Amino acid sequence: RVAAQDSGKVKQGSAHFDIDVPDFTKNPIALSNIAIAATADRSVYSPPKPGFDPFNGLLPGAPSTLREFPNNSEISAAVEVYDNKPAPAHSIDVTARVRADDGRVVFNKHEERSSGELHGTPGGFGYTFRIPIKGWTPGLYVLEVEAKTRLNNAEPITRVIQFEVK
Repeated sequence: RVAAQDSGKVKQGSAHFDIDVPDFTKNPIALSNIAIAATADRSVYSPPKPGFDPFNGLLPGAPSTLREFPNNSEISAAVEVYDNKPAPAHSIDVTARVRADDGRVVFNKHEERSSGELHGTPGGFGYTFRIPIKGWTPGLYVLEVEAKTRLNNAEPITRVIQFEVK
């Protein structure tokens, strides 16, 4: 439950809703949700304290709630990849791709990461990328980020977010 009241104690309200808190330790690997920052976002973000950066420098600016971008901008995106079984040493394939509304892949970036980065302990690493959308046809697009461990032929983990180019 969330409740709020204005400083003059004139208006107040509350809302009830369920929150799904994912267990990032349940599977061999896991992905956070996708965070996006864009040159087109002119919204104001005030960090809770000066210098606070919840993304530890993975994004060039504050995360955006904007999902419509002009076709002369660039999107930066970030996810955290959690490896819960870093031993024995193995590779993790992380791929980001954007598909147009007609199914064409208009952006594709692949990176191979090593569980050795975690020094044998469960943990995570950031995966960030920039998507230049300059000149893209206006319409709907889907950004998909996939992580797959090469250990034991595990199923890939995927996060998806839709956006529009104006």
